[in-house]
Amino acid sequence: MKPYGGHNLPLEKRIFNYRLSRARRVAENAFGILSNRFRFLHTTIEAKPDRVSVYVCAACALHNFLGTDVLCGVEASGPVPQETFFPVQLAHGSRPRAAACAVRDALCDYFSAQGAVPWQDDMVHADVSRHRHPLK
Repeated sequence: MKPYGGHNLPLEKRIFNYRLSRARRVAENAFGILSNRFRFLHTTIEAKPDRVSVYVCAACALHNFLGTDVLCGVEASGPVPQETFFPVQLAHGSRPRAAACAVRDALCDYFSAQGAVPWQDDMVHADVSRHRHPLK
């Protein structure tokens, strides 16, 4: 998913861009941890995308298994619900499709209403202030 482009965006779109950036950092950090544990993720995997998705899900499940106390005879967490893993859809082309824009707009609305978190406005305003006064 791509952030909204341009300058002087309305608050809702700046909040969306901030939340998207934060989600991307979390995903990149999680994948970094996973790939450091399973080195095959550091290289190009010569397989079809649907198989690669299975490999990554298996690595996630194995990572979670190794992180529990189940090896010592105590199960620290229950089974992983199937809906934890979302199907991966491949992007085609570089121009956003109408469906992708609709999802982005729906998330933008959600993050500005019922999905809002107390600190997001402060973070967006702090980011704007930092860009206007970079020496502060």
